[in-house]
Amino acid sequence: MNSTSPSNPHAGTRTLAYGAPLEEARAAMIMLHGRGASPEDILGVAPLIDLGSLIYLAPAAMDGAWYPQTFLRLQSVNQPWLDLALRRIGSLISQVETAGIPVERIVLLGFSQGVCLAPEYAARNAWRYGGVAVLSGD
Repeated sequence: MNSTSPSNPHAGTRTLAYGAPLEEARAAMIMLHGRGASPEDILGVAPLIDLGSLIYLAPAAMDGAWYPQTFLRLQSVNQPWLDLALRRIGSLISQVETAGIPVERIVLLGFSQGVCLAPEYAARNAWRYGGVAVLSGD
Protein backbone atom coordinates (compact mmCIF):
# COMPACT_ATOMS: atom_id res chain seq x y z
CA MET A 1 0.00 0.00 0.00
CA ASN A 2 2.97 2.32 -0.20
CA SER A 3 3.41 4.86 -2.93
CA THR A 4 6.70 6.67 -3.20
CA SER A 5 7.22 10.28 -4.09
CA PRO A 6 10.44 12.26 -3.68
CA SER A 7 8.38 15.41 -3.06
CA ASN A 8 6.47 13.92 -0.11
CA PRO A 9 8.50 12.13 2.58
CA HIS A 10 5.31 10.61 4.06
CA ALA A 11 4.29 9.05 0.73
CA GLY A 12 7.00 6.42 0.84
CA THR A 13 6.32 5.26 4.37
CA ARG A 14 4.69 1.96 5.19
CA THR A 15 1.06 1.34 6.05
CA LEU A 16 0.16 -1.42 8.48
CA ALA A 17 -3.17 -3.22 8.27
CA TYR A 18 -5.32 -5.20 10.67
CA GLY A 19 -8.64 -6.94 10.18
CA ALA A 20 -10.37 -7.93 6.98
CA PRO A 21 -8.43 -7.91 3.71
CA LEU A 22 -9.03 -4.66 1.81
CA GLU A 23 -10.78 -6.51 -1.02
CA GLU A 24 -13.26 -8.09 1.43
CA ALA A 25 -13.74 -5.25 3.93
CA ARG A 26 -17.11 -3.51 4.18
CA ALA A 27 -15.60 -0.41 5.82
CA ALA A 28 -12.22 1.07 6.72
CA MET A 29 -10.69 2.99 9.58
CA ILE A 30 -7.60 5.07 8.89
CA MET A 31 -5.68 5.40 12.15
CA LEU A 32 -3.20 8.29 12.49
CA HIS A 33 -0.52 8.04 15.17
CA GLY A 34 0.96 10.81 17.25
CA ARG A 35 4.36 12.50 17.36
CA GLY A 36 7.13 10.08 18.24
CA ALA A 37 4.80 7.11 17.84
CA SER A 38 4.41 4.51 15.13
CA PRO A 39 1.71 2.70 13.17
CA GLU A 40 2.21 -0.26 15.52
CA ASP A 41 1.24 1.96 18.46
CA ILE A 42 -2.05 3.21 17.06
CA LEU A 43 -2.88 -0.10 15.39
CA GLY A 44 -2.71 -1.68 18.86
CA VAL A 45 -6.14 -0.14 19.48
CA ALA A 46 -7.73 -1.99 16.53
CA PRO A 47 -8.25 -5.36 18.28
CA LEU A 48 -10.02 -3.54 21.12
CA ILE A 49 -12.55 -1.91 18.80
CA ASP A 50 -12.64 -4.51 16.02
CA LEU A 51 -16.17 -4.66 14.64
CA GLY A 52 -15.44 -7.41 12.11
CA SER A 53 -15.38 -7.04 8.32
CA LEU A 54 -13.39 -3.78 8.66
CA ILE A 55 -9.87 -3.03 7.63
CA TYR A 56 -7.83 -0.85 9.96
CA LEU A 57 -5.01 1.02 8.22
CA ALA A 58 -2.20 2.85 10.01
CA PRO A 59 0.20 4.87 7.86
CA ALA A 60 3.58 5.93 9.22
CA ALA A 61 4.74 9.52 9.43
CA MET A 62 8.31 10.09 8.30
CA ASP A 63 10.59 10.03 11.36
CA GLY A 64 7.57 9.69 13.67
CA ALA A 65 6.14 13.17 13.09
CA TRP A 66 3.56 14.44 10.63
CA TYR A 67 4.70 18.07 11.03
CA PRO A 68 7.44 19.76 13.12
CA GLN A 69 5.66 22.18 15.48
CA THR A 70 2.54 22.07 17.64
CA PHE A 71 -0.73 22.57 15.79
CA LEU A 72 -1.39 25.60 18.02
CA ARG A 73 1.27 27.58 16.13
CA LEU A 74 0.52 29.35 12.87
CA GLN A 75 -0.08 26.83 10.12
CA SER A 76 2.72 28.41 8.10
CA VAL A 77 5.38 27.10 10.54
CA ASN A 78 4.21 23.54 9.84
CA GLN A 79 4.35 23.89 6.07
CA PRO A 80 4.99 22.13 3.78
CA TRP A 81 4.83 19.12 6.15
CA LEU A 82 1.19 19.65 7.12
CA ASP A 83 -0.03 19.69 3.53
CA LEU A 84 2.17 16.68 2.71
CA ALA A 85 0.68 14.74 5.64
CA LEU A 86 -2.83 15.61 4.45
CA ARG A 87 -1.87 14.48 0.96
CA ARG A 88 -0.75 11.12 2.43
CA ILE A 89 -4.18 10.67 4.02
CA GLY A 90 -5.87 11.56 0.74
CA SER A 91 -3.77 9.01 -1.11
CA LEU A 92 -4.75 6.30 1.36
CA ILE A 93 -8.44 7.24 1.11
CA SER A 94 -8.17 7.02 -2.69
CA GLN A 95 -6.70 3.52 -2.41
CA VAL A 96 -9.54 2.45 -0.12
CA GLU A 97 -12.15 3.92 -2.47
CA THR A 98 -10.52 2.22 -5.46
CA ALA A 99 -10.92 -1.08 -3.59
CA GLY A 100 -14.68 -0.45 -3.45
CA ILE A 101 -15.21 1.15 -0.04
CA PRO A 102 -17.06 4.46 -0.37
CA VAL A 103 -16.02 7.45 1.73
CA GLU A 104 -19.27 7.09 3.71
CA ARG A 105 -17.75 3.92 5.17
CA ILE A 106 -14.33 5.36 5.97
CA VAL A 107 -13.58 6.54 9.51
CA LEU A 108 -10.62 8.78 10.31
CA LEU A 109 -9.20 8.21 13.80
CA GLY A 110 -6.31 10.14 15.28
CA PHE A 111 -4.25 10.34 18.44
CA SER A 112 -2.04 13.31 19.37
CA GLN A 113 -0.80 14.79 16.06
CA GLY A 114 -3.23 12.45 14.33
CA VAL A 115 -6.04 14.19 16.25
CA CYS A 116 -5.14 17.40 14.47
CA LEU A 117 -4.81 15.76 11.07
CA ALA A 118 -8.05 13.77 11.03
CA PRO A 119 -10.47 16.71 11.42
CA GLU A 120 -8.23 19.01 9.37
CA TYR A 121 -8.39 16.55 6.49
CA ALA A 122 -12.16 16.17 6.89
CA ALA A 123 -12.66 19.95 6.98
CA ARG A 124 -10.55 20.53 3.87
CA ASN A 125 -12.17 17.61 2.04
CA ALA A 126 -15.81 17.91 3.04
CA TRP A 127 -17.51 14.58 2.38
CA ARG A 128 -19.87 12.51 4.43
CA TYR A 129 -17.35 10.28 6.20
CA GLY A 130 -18.28 7.25 8.26
CA GLY A 131 -16.85 9.18 11.18
CA VAL A 132 -14.00 11.22 12.57
CA ALA A 133 -12.70 10.15 15.99
CA VAL A 134 -10.19 12.10 18.07
CA LEU A 135 -8.43 10.65 21.11
CA SER A 136 -6.33 13.56 22.56
CA GLY A 137 -4.31 16.01 20.56
CA ASP A 138 -1.66 18.67 20.29
